[in-house]
Amino acid sequence: MAQIIDINDYKLLKELENNSDKIMQQREFFINFYGFLNRNLNNEFDEILMEFDDMFTDLILRHKINRLVVNYFHIPMVTFMVTVFIKNSDLAVHFPDLASIENNENQLMFKNTLMKIIQAYTEDEVVPYDSLELELDLNRVIKRFYVSLLTIIPQKIVLI
Repeated sequence: MAQIIDINDYKLLKELENNSDKIMQQREFFINFYGFLNRNLNNEFDEILMEFDDMFTDLILRHKINRLVVNYFHIPMVTFMVTVFIKNSDLAVHFPDLASIENNENQLMFKNTLMKIIQAYTEDEVVPYDSLELELDLNRVIKRFYVSLLTIIPQKIVLI
């Protein structure tokens, strides 16, 4: 199945990628690229994001951590989604820096980011959670998240 992408949208996103006020522009790039992909994939990115937001919320609650911590997961989730899409699609040749990140490395960075968020959020609280068990649960959810993302990547992407 081929996916058609408007080249004007693509050029705008590419320009954002090339500017260098690093952290803010990287965040903007990932958020804008997420929106771009979501539009072109008939909101499938939003559906996956909502599904995994719920899964992460359930996981956090199961470990007796305040569910509000999941609000801080959204930017890392979007970044992970965009990186997985680029790495595993025809767009990889246009984004060599992102494509150079191996899938396992991307999953590990995502899990480590979520663990750091949880640690920072629970630092001042007495929260009795088993960090090893939490990490294993995060790994399972991230693997499932990754597989869900792979299923929506078109076999061929045509830039017009």
